[in-house]
Amino acid sequence: MPSDDTEHVPVAVTPARGQRLGRRLRRSVTALVLLALVAAGVSFQLDLGRRWLGLPEPSPVTEPGLVPPPPGLVLPRPADVAAVARATAATAVDRAAVRRALGTLVRSRRLGPHVVVQVARLTDGSVVFRHGSGLVVPASTLKVLTAVAALDVLGPDHRFGTSVVATARRGRVVLVGGGDPLLARQRQPAGTYPPRADLDTLARRTARVLTAAGRSSVRVGFDTSLFTGPAVNPTWEPSYVPDDVVSPISPLWVDEGRRRGGFSDRSPDPARAAAAVFVRGLERYGVTVSGPLSRAVAPPASSGGRTLAEVRSAPLDELVQHVLEVSDNEGAEVLARQVAVAHGEPASFVGAARAVREVLRSLGVPTDGARIYD
Repeated sequence: MPSDDTEHVPVAVTPARGQRLGRRLRRSVTALVLLALVAAGVSFQLDLGRRWLGLPEPSPVTEPGLVPPPPGLVLPRPADVAAVARATAATAVDRAAVRRALGTLVRSRRLGPHVVVQVARLTDGSVVFRHGSGLVVPASTLKVLTAVAALDVLGPDHRFGTSVVATARRGRVVLVGGGDPLLARQRQPAGTYPPRADLDTLARRTARVLTAAGRSSVRVGFDTSLFTGPAVNPTWEPSYVPDDVVSPISPLWVDEGRRRGGFSDRSPDPARAAAAVFVRGLERYGVTVSGPLSRAVAPPASSGGRTLAEVRSAPLDELVQHVLEVSDNEGAEVLARQVAVAHGEPASFVGAARAVREVLRSLGVPTDGARIYD
């Protein structure tokens, strides 16, 4: 039996033994984490927190991910606007209070040098506060009116097609711009909203048809005849296009005239740039393109034109949602021209403004005094 004064010799831990201890520790921690996750999952599936601990039941409104939503959606009946007006009819408006609330805001330099604000009573339209005078440029609020006109004259399910037409002249095809505002350069990732037609898919479909017909080489033209008039509005600031603020408006482009991602680097000729993308796609899918790109007008079927392939945009209601949510200048310009096409007006800046105004007037929207340029 050892005595109390027995010498205790320390045991050295070798590197190999240290590694084994480290592995055991990591395995233990991993096992504990997995055990906790399994326990949480079982508790979630069996709702043990509510059954055993008396926790409140999750709300499908505040915690929609925890329980499935109920079938359908019951919305309360909207409040009667007339009732609101009646409730405020007898209420005196404190003009001084309105002036105090808005006075500092309307003088903010962030709003620019020309600010006009008018506040009126809901009941009779009498003005209780006014700041500034003169014409006001509504800017992006005009997109709402353009969207209303487009939905009314075209319908929410309308789609815009971009097609390839073979001409009677053997070996020549024409890429026809159909005014798809969101036509993309290449296929978009799954889940992109709104879904976008793209020239890569159109080139692949066209190459498949040409190859099946024994054609391995073609000449390519591009058709922008759907829109007329200048592509750049003469009322825009001269710097808009060279500074990449906006693209020249065209019924044929990719990524709204941008040569790459982002908001800058716009092509001065979006239609020709889109046609070049289509040509590269054809060649990638085994069809040789000979000769230079040229503008052309695709012949109708009565003159020997034959549609080889087509891609179509998302429905108009989804395009409108995009245009309004991101305040898309180019998209709104294209939709305005589509209103002109559907309304029998020239698809130009002038024709689009006139068509939008006419559709709004038919809907009872007052447009007297409005000057619409774009």
